[in-house]
Amino acid sequence: MSRLVYKAISSITLLAHLYSPVLAYGCMNNEVYTRVCNELENLRVSENPYWNAGPKTVDLIISYIQKSPQCRALEVGTSNGYTALRLVPALIEVGGTLNTIESHKERGELAEHHFRSAEVGDTITLVHGHAPEIFDSFTGLFDLIFFYATQYHHVSYVTDLLPFMNQACVVIADNIHSHEEAMKPFIEYMYSLPGFSVDILSIETGILVARKEV
Repeated sequence: MSRLVYKAISSITLLAHLYSPVLAYGCMNNEVYTRVCNELENLRVSENPYWNAGPKTVDLIISYIQKSPQCRALEVGTSNGYTALRLVPALIEVGGTLNTIESHKERGELAEHHFRSAEVGDTITLVHGHAPEIFDSFTGLFDLIFFYATQYHHVSYVTDLLPFMNQACVVIADNIHSHEEAMKPFIEYMYSLPGFSVDILSIETGILVARKEV
């Protein structure tokens, strides 16, 4: 579908496709949440100035959340909060939570505004700071980790997060094809890392999925 045709889809139809699961839950304001998500989706489709992940990438992340009861997820690279907000219905469904890290002051403040406006504070915790240094502030284990941050730092992210990974943790990173040269050291590192199975998926910008083997 062309971008012009896609933009012509009404807000109601678009939201029915992307956010219908939220209607099943009464612990947040559906109308407010939907409005904020709609604004960010329209921005992504028209300009995407914050380099938000595509819908198929987000759907892949959601599929792993749905397989993990009480999923504790970590996002490195909040941007404007688009992806984090898209995950809220799935997280609520499984009783999960999301910690999301943003180092850029403007984007972090923008994401914080969107989370507050959407009233999702019970599900999303925004952490302002730089990865991997900020990882030392975490406690407990994560079931799912996904990266949208600077590609050259992915190896250090994984290395420093290994102690925080649950025994069946899943690690997801995008831009595998679109930033092939920058991601090459990370890809090689993940394939060489003991105890992980790795797949490269030709979804949108290219996705790496690494599963920690039990």
